[in-house]
Amino acid sequence: MEFLPYRYPRVRSPTQKLGPIGYCIYCSVTGSEVQLTDEHIVPDGLGGDLVLAQASCKSCAAKTSRAERRLQKDVMQFARNVVRVSSRKRKKPEPFVSVEFESSNDGDETKVAFNDDTPFIFPFITTDELPGILRNANGDHVPKLRISLFGPPNWNEQGQKWLKGNGKFKWGTRFHAGIVGQALAKIAHSYACATIGPGAFEPLLNEYILAKEPPFDGHHIGIYPSDGFDKALHYIDLQVANAPHKTVLGLSYRAVYVVYLRLFAFQPSPSILVAVGTPKGELNPAIKMMDLTQTF
Repeated sequence: MEFLPYRYPRVRSPTQKLGPIGYCIYCSVTGSEVQLTDEHIVPDGLGGDLVLAQASCKSCAAKTSRAERRLQKDVMQFARNVVRVSSRKRKKPEPFVSVEFESSNDGDETKVAFNDDTPFIFPFITTDELPGILRNANGDHVPKLRISLFGPPNWNEQGQKWLKGNGKFKWGTRFHAGIVGQALAKIAHSYACATIGPGAFEPLLNEYILAKEPPFDGHHIGIYPSDGFDKALHYIDLQVANAPHKTVLGLSYRAVYVVYLRLFAFQPSPSILVAVGTPKGELNPAIKMMDLTQTF
């Protein structure tokens, strides 16, 4: 049986609980030592309905929640408002966005209501490189990052028309690439744990996920523009890639579990690859192979 990708529905569905795990998937402390909490795979504030039960201690949950909040508020708040993704308390976001008028001398902001003409766009970091681990790059390699705007094919024309009477977007100044990477790593790691179990692979990302404001981890994360669409709100899949690996005997290949993720997949949103770990023991035959030459 082959594992199928999970498609988060556009309309919020009842929470689906998986597990329980019984120990923290980040620091390995057990439920007999501390109280464990349930872990949303994609954050609840982004419409996540998959929950991994008893999978995080409170200490690690506080650290991962910090990165998730920054992702939602600093990067995706506008997109969340347009899509009307409700919060953890099921409260709908306010149907407006704060914008700044170019003609204003004092930088006044105003609140502009959303309507059918409001463009769906959001900023996100991108790079033209595969995760370093998938191309035999040094672990300390720093990828070239840029911030791109994503939206429908005609978003530029649609956005300019919308902005003509509404001023200009004012994105948050706290956009931190490393924290965005942390949030993506957390989503990918928890999904792998939910799919094949945390004992099935040697994790690569735990220290990075728990670090305080680290730099972007280009060795394990790659983000690319995408032209594809999916009907789902979010799309997530676990695959396995053959990664080149230099040894004393020359170049060889090793299996690496990779999570393919697209947030807001119903738009041409970025494609995200996150290398989460290496298999322990036999490779799970139900996980399909990733063909990097065909995909990218």
